[in-house]
Amino acid sequence: MIASYWGDESQGGRRKYYQVTVEGREAYEKALASWKVAKELIDQLIERRDEV
Repeated sequence: MIASYWGDESQGGRRKYYQVTVEGREAYEKALASWKVAKELIDQLIERRDEV
């Protein structure tokens, strides 16, 4: 889900860079959608508790 590659040695030591892959982006979108559903349910529970 994350790809890495080595950068050029322009200044100082060689640096490693990371990039999210297409699969990583898809996994993120799924997790975000699941989180939104869970958050909505929790918000509803909290609202109901406040009404009692």
